[in-house]
Amino acid sequence: MRQILSRLNPFRSVSSCLMVADCLNTIGNIFITTFLVAYFFKTVGQNVWAISTYFVVYYAAILVLAIFTGRYIKEGKKITLYRMGIILNFIALGIVMILKEKVVDWLCVSAILLGSAMALKAFVWNLMVSESISRNQMIAFRGFLNTIKGIVKIVVPVVLGYFLTVDSIFHTISFLLFLMFLELFLTLKFKISVPKRNVSFSIIRYAKKTYKNKIIKNLYLMEFFNGLSLIGALNAVVTLYIVYLFKTDFKLGIITAVFNFVALLTNFLFAKYGSYTRFSLLIWVSFLLSLCGTILFVLMPDKATFIFYNFCCASAIKIFDLTAEVNMFNTANIQAIRKRFKTEYFSMREVFLNVGRITSFSVLLLLSVFFGFDGLKYFILLLLCFWFAMGYNAFCLNRKLLKEDW
Repeated sequence: MRQILSRLNPFRSVSSCLMVADCLNTIGNIFITTFLVAYFFKTVGQNVWAISTYFVVYYAAILVLAIFTGRYIKEGKKITLYRMGIILNFIALGIVMILKEKVVDWLCVSAILLGSAMALKAFVWNLMVSESISRNQMIAFRGFLNTIKGIVKIVVPVVLGYFLTVDSIFHTISFLLFLMFLELFLTLKFKISVPKRNVSFSIIRYAKKTYKNKIIKNLYLMEFFNGLSLIGALNAVVTLYIVYLFKTDFKLGIITAVFNFVALLTNFLFAKYGSYTRFSLLIWVSFLLSLCGTILFVLMPDKATFIFYNFCCASAIKIFDLTAEVNMFNTANIQAIRKRFKTEYFSMREVFLNVGRITSFSVLLLLSVFFGFDGLKYFILLLLCFWFAMGYNAFCLNRKLLKEDW
């Protein structure tokens, strides 16, 4: 751990601020993407179609914001947009707290508010990390941050699950709103970069400059398939299965925490031993893990095989996630991008990622219409194809980045 910290030492003040903000954001996201989804699922009578529609609207809002906020970010308004994201989260959770079960009549409104908040915060945070953390510190930064977040993801689901089981959603959301106030206060410490003169936001100019760049093509294809598979509908499908099989929020929290513990071990090993030359091997090992878990669960779907599937996927997804994130930030610093087009690069990255997510939930929606709850099982099997496509593009991207002149 000391070695990891020493690698981050030159950027300790900046990286610490970014880490704390991300950890506070993670606590809110655990509730929004797991327990709030479970709450909606139970409130609408375990209707997969309604949940799929909610997420299509959610990611469509992210997609729209990713396109239209780039100009304001390039003008130096990053911190203002980040604060707007926090405020939108506050409003959305306030609506849930006030309306309770009646919030199902406002699912699309909640999806738009929460999706817009996610777009503003994630877009700005990624850009600040790219500007503040060098390529030499990136593996240590991502590994150490994800280790801290891993601990958060173990403790918080258990605590939230317990209070949601024995208490009301009102007090849980009240606590989350307090954390958002802290996150808003933390933005006062963010580093504000001065925008360059005569450099306007232009997707068209960026596309003309980079459309022949094979590194960027592989990156965007990887992000599309990433949204289609790992960070698309998969997390929601796992949450719905846990609710269906294990019933209570407390059990949902316990099981989520156990899987996150496996991911935490993966984070720590990645931070300690990860290197760019090992990325390709890690990508294919993680795919084989997911293949084994998926086949077993599809052939014998029960509680035991579901737990085994998630143990395999917890490690595999985290390996994919870490290697993809590191290479995503490193691609932002190649010569074709780093001097002028970082905002456009991250904007288009959000577009490809969220088109993949929308496609993922659209497929899930169609399967739920034709097969009902059984459509989840077929969707998990279909994910393997998307997962393989992501792994192939991640492998190609890593090989090209190793040859890049830094």
